[in-house]
Amino acid sequence: MNTPSKPPVTISVIVTVILLLLIAAFAFFMQIILMNGVMNSSQTNIALGTSLACQGVVVILGAVMAGWLTRLLLTRFNMSKALAVIVAIIPVAILAAVLSFIAIFVGLAAAGIK
Repeated sequence: MNTPSKPPVTISVIVTVILLLLIAAFAFFMQIILMNGVMNSSQTNIALGTSLACQGVVVILGAVMAGWLTRLLLTRFNMSKALAVIVAIIPVAILAAVLSFIAIFVGLAAAGIK
C-alpha cells in the first residue's frame, strides 16, 4: 500500500485545528450573548464550561478526522495533495460548526437553563 507523505496530512490537521478554534470561539461568544439575561452566575459558569469542554472535544476529533480523511483520499482515491487537503477540511469544518451549535444547547441543558 502506498503511504502518503506527511506534509499534506500535517497541513490538513493544522488548518483544520485553526478553523475549528475560530468556529468554537464564535460559538462561545454567541453563547455568552445568548446568556446575557441569566442572573445566576453558577448556572452561567456550568453552561459555559460544559459547552467549552464539548467544543474542545469537537476540535480534537475534527483534527483526527481531517488527518484520517486526507490520508484516505491520498491512498485510496489517489487524489492530488492540494485537492485532498481541501476536500478533507470542508466537511470536517461543516460538521464541527453543527456540533458547536449543538454544544451550546448541551451546555444550557447541563446548567438547567430553560
